Amino acid sequence: MGVISTLFGAGKSDWVLAVGGDTLGFAIGQKGPLLSCPAYATIFTDGGRLAAVGDEALKMKGREPTNLKVLRITSQGGFTDTHVAGEVLKYIFRKHGPSKPLRLPPRVIVVCPALGKISAKDATLFSGARDVVTLPPAMAAAIGAGLPIDRPEFQAAFVLERDWCAFALISLNGIVASFELVGGIEWLLQDVAIHALATRNVTLDLDATHAIFCGRGLTGSDLPGWESWLGELETGRVTAAALDDADIRRSSLPFMFRLSWHYRKAMEALDPAKQRDASAAPLHLFGPYARLAGVSDLVVRAFGRQVVIPGEADKAMIRGGQKILADLSWLMKTAK
Repeated sequence: MGVISTLFGAGKSDWVLAVGGDTLGFAIGQKGPLLSCPAYATIFTDGGRLAAVGDEALKMKGREPTNLKVLRITSQGGFTDTHVAGEVLKYIFRKHGPSKPLRLPPRVIVVCPALGKISAKDATLFSGARDVVTLPPAMAAAIGAGLPIDRPEFQAAFVLERDWCAFALISLNGIVASFELVGGIEWLLQDVAIHALATRNVTLDLDATHAIFCGRGLTGSDLPGWESWLGELETGRVTAAALDDADIRRSSLPFMFRLSWHYRKAMEALDPAKQRDASAAPLHLFGPYARLAGVSDLVVRAFGRQVVIPGEADKAMIRGGQKILADLSWLMKTAK
């Protein structure tokens, strides 16, 4: 390893943190287990002290007494409140870190989009980390999935989260075309909510709609479409309705057009010959929604290319961070 990586270190106390849409993923060292928790915290309304984290905080949501407040601490790849997020990370480091006190604070690779880079670094440093380096999520996922990013052939990776998404076209260890958006699956949920408000004057709870989406997906003969979702949310009764191709196209148009437009703009950075070569390569889909029914079909339509879902697509970003711990000099160079 290079001098920088030697100084930065790649010991067993190094952490990898992945900032998801509503989940925090983390691991210690190159071989530590992959762990995660809901990105929620409960704080005391008087003073903002931390009362609960993760699953315990999420269980309180909607039931908390007046002196407590439940917050989702992540937003658009970063953190909504640096202080609260820093306290949550302190708690995670204490709970899952080494039992013996460390002589030095931990060093952390944070996998997050540029959209949330500043708040993610600030919160991680506030938690007591000695050094923090960020890693682009699409690059981290490609590394974690074992894609041959060091070769001249193009490798395409797309990460889809709840409120952000990121695309990268990679060749010779570098990103040659990319985009990051402040929006993800929540765009689809907002389309449902807008439809309900415009046609029925019904205001939907996005968290409730998200829970239904995660449980049922978007397509399939026994899965409900948007109209059935609305009926289910309004009446509280489960409905069953087939979602045909026309329903899928109509429901997904706004989402598809957004992705397609940004993809085309990103590819304009390449000359026509490279665009053709890049478009011939499959697109690797990552994130917590990669295997959810109907999602890959949307991505195929948006990008107009074959989609491949690697194994452990939801954990690839953390795996990539762990692999980078073996050669932090590479990350230090790409992070400039």
